[in-house]
Amino acid sequence: MFHILPPLPPQNGQYIEPITIFDFEGFVGRTEVTGTGTGTADGKSKTYNFDVDMGFMQGKFVGTDGKTHHGTFGFV
Repeated sequence: MFHILPPLPPQNGQYIEPITIFDFEGFVGRTEVTGTGTGTADGKSKTYNFDVDMGFMQGKFVGTDGKTHHGTFGFV
């Protein structure tokens, strides 16, 4: 299973792990965006809510092959 957590402030003095790759050294950017938007179907408009987690990771990591790799990963 994946351990993807939303961006959170420290809990009890401990930072919440913001990455999804183990043995990782690099940069991580995370955000959570919420809001509303308008959709139109059959000539009728309706307001919809949205909540999106997005992030990126860039750096070096140990792959399942046991070798060190460099890469950039992003998710929405």
